[in-house]
Parts: sequence; C-alpha cells; structure tokens
Amino acid sequence: MVNYPKEPLYLDDYGENVKVKNFLLSIPFDGVDKTTKLSKNLMLHEIVEAAFVTKEEQPEFNRIPYDVRLPNIFQILRDALGKPIYVTSSFRSKNHEYSKDRKGTSQHVLGKAWDLKGEGLVQLIKEAVETKNQLYTKLRNAGLNGLGIYNTFIHVDTRESQDLVVFTDNREGDKKKSLCAQCLFKITAIIALGAFVVVKTVSYLIKRKKK
Repeated sequence: MVNYPKEPLYLDDYGENVKVKNFLLSIPFDGVDKTTKLSKNLMLHEIVEAAFVTKEEQPEFNRIPYDVRLPNIFQILRDALGKPIYVTSSFRSKNHEYSKDRKGTSQHVLGKAWDLKGEGLVQLIKEAVETKNQLYTKLRNAGLNGLGIYNTFIHVDTRESQDLVVFTDNREGDKKKSLCAQCLFKITAIIALGAFVVVKTVSYLIKRKKK
C-alpha cells in the first residue's frame, strides 16, 4: 500500500458550480439538518449520509461539497424511472480514498460525482445511452459529462468534458474468470489424482500377479 501524505478535509477552491453546504443545525440545536431539500425527491441529509471521510476527519466534517447540477440530474433520473433512487456515495475525502489505496483523483473528491442505486435504474441508463433518447438529451443538458454503468448502480458526474465519458465495471467479469480458473485447477487436480491412483493400483496388481 502506498504511503500517501495526509491532506486537508476540504479543498480551498472547488471551482464553479460546486457549493459547500453546512449541514449541521444551528446552536443550541445539534445534529444533521433533515429538513432541507435539494430537489423534489432528495434531502440534504441523504447526501451527507452517503459521504465518506476517515474516522479522524469526522469531528471537522460539518460541510459537504456538491455540484449544484447533481440534484437536478438525480431528479431527472428519478422522474424518468418513476421509482425511488438512492445516493450511495457522494463526497469522498482524499484521505478516505488514500485509505482504500486509491489515487484521490476521483470526481467524488471534487464534489462532482454521485453513485446512484434503484430498481431498474441501470437498465434505464443503458437504454438512454444506446438510443440517445429524450432522457439522454435531458441529462446531457443538465451537465452530465461522466457516466459509470455497473451491475447494480450507476455513477454520474459533471466533469469538464465536451463529450459524455462512459465507463463500465469489469470486476464481475474478472471475478467469473477467476472462478472458472479455480474450477479448472480443481478439476485438473482431481483428474491428476485419479490418474495417480489408477497407476499405483495397476502397478500393485502387476507386482502381486508376478508373485
């Protein structure tokens, strides 16, 4: 594992479109604000609960960076799907990324990416990309420039790009290949063991017959 340097929890400047929102209730109250809406079907506390920072950063984690275009992208997908969708990963600190042996260059670190999950969501986005339908156009106009399509969730981000950057996850395929390789190894080992037993048995019977 690479020995990464410790980084500040927040960047000095997240750039255009990224808002750094305080999510704690005002004194004398405490706890997370659970009344602020970011869109019709999305509450502020939902993206706070989907953020990832290290244990050491928890005491100073009181604001969350997010691109103001992301709630609109969320709502467009929610309306198109007609079912609930959920943010499973929002802001991630550089130190959290380092702890997972990642480079810390993810759009999540910049407050420009969310991972979303919902029944039928993956198929919905696949169809949009393949057909370049009305949903695709709406998402692009809303600022969607990066899209990850996985087996059970999608990644959306607002990176700087003229074209939509689409990527997929090959980990499931690699996992299946690994399992196949393991099965092949076991089968080969069983066959080799069986052949060894046969050879030893035949050898024993031949020696016994000679006696």
